[in-house]
Parts: sequence; C-alpha cells; structure tokens
Amino acid sequence: LLYWQYAVLLFVILSAGILLRCYFPYFRSMWGDEAHSFYKAYWLRGNISLQSIIPFTAETIKQSHMPLYFVLLSVWMEIFGPAEIWLRMLSMLFGCLSLACFYFFAREITDKKTALIGTLILSLSPMAVMFSQEIRMYSLALLLSILSSWAFVRCIFKGASALRLISYFFITALFCLTHVYALL
Repeated sequence: LLYWQYAVLLFVILSAGILLRCYFPYFRSMWGDEAHSFYKAYWLRGNISLQSIIPFTAETIKQSHMPLYFVLLSVWMEIFGPAEIWLRMLSMLFGCLSLACFYFFAREITDKKTALIGTLILSLSPMAVMFSQEIRMYSLALLLSILSSWAFVRCIFKGASALRLISYFFITALFCLTHVYALL
C-alpha cells in the first residue's frame, strides 16, 4: 500500500474506534463501582491540596484502589460538572487517546501493516470500548500501560538517554498510581 492509503486506513480505523467509544455512552445508568468513583472524586472536589491528598491516598489504598484516576476525575468535575455524561467523557478521552498511542507504539516495534491490524483489533475490542464508557480507571490504565511500554521500548531500541529514562519512570509511576495491577 502507498503512504496515503495507510494514512486513510489509519484514519478510518481511529474514527471507527472513536465513534464506538462515543456512541451512546449512557445506555445504562451508573452502577456500584462507577458510583464509588463518583463518590471518591466528589469527596475531593474543590479541596485538592497536599493536606487532603495524603489522607485521601491512604484511605483509597486501604480500599485496594490507587488515587490518580479519582484526582483527575475530581478536577474534571470542577471543569465540566458532575453530570453522568461528562463523567463518562473522561474515560472516553483516555480510550480514544489509547488508540492513537497504540498505533505509534506498535509502529515502533513492527511494520505498518501489523500496527494497523493491532490498532483495528483494539478499536473494535468490546472490552476496550466498554471500559472507555465506564466511570472507572481502566481506560486510563490502558493508556498508561501503552505509554509505559512505548517508553520502555524506546529506551531499549534508541538508547537509554536521561530523558527517555525519566519519561519511562514518570509514566510508569503514573500507571502505578492508577491501578494496583501496574505494580506487577
């Protein structure tokens, strides 16, 4: 395929993935875990400071969660309000960014055709679409796992410069602050 044909295919794949993630996100009402995310973010709302973050983080970790998503959701709520559709939009944003980042990560380790196929699979993945519409940390965890892997691969293939190592450790630290499985 020619360069412009790859670009058109990538545009179609990314557009399909974005449309799937943004189509009818409120088909069901907020369920228990999503309500928990809302509660945690609402508790922080308007009170994000070092004095509030430290006890919030300790309490959140006691409940087997990590605090980053809740802090981001709280800031998001300050900007857009607590309407359910806006709460879902944050996860949709992370899910859509995951698609583009995955393509560039896959492109770093494989050829264009394989990267397009992998991006198509991620675009159409029912689990990835579902998690992109939930008010939970899973789409952020997906995005950060892709970025962390990409940064690690860049350190390996292009040399571990100080900037690459710092970006890898920073992204991985954010990933660890998003979900407990990142620690594995």
